Amino acid sequence: MSRLVSFVIPACNEEKNIPVIVKEIAAIMDSLPYAYRFLFVDDGSSDHTLSVLQQLSKENQHVQYLSLSRNFGHQNALKAGLDHADGDAVIMMDADLQH
Repeated sequence: MSRLVSFVIPACNEEKNIPVIVKEIAAIMDSLPYAYRFLFVDDGSSDHTLSVLQQLSKENQHVQYLSLSRNFGHQNALKAGLDHADGDAVIMMDADLQH
């Protein structure tokens, strides 16, 4: 049984970055002996972030998401993700591809 790594990624108006970050991290994780999961937290986005997450979660078993009712701010979105994350390790990242 492999260990599970969860990536908690708050996102606000990141519709273009989300598919890229999933692709880049998956390319690395697929070569490692770990199971992994993305837990995105949509922090009240006004663009198509939520619909991108909904579609990706249907297409990719590794993608999960939470949707906050409004923008609560980065730290609160991160906390919501941490409250719902599971796994042997949790990695917190920003959705803007800066990490």
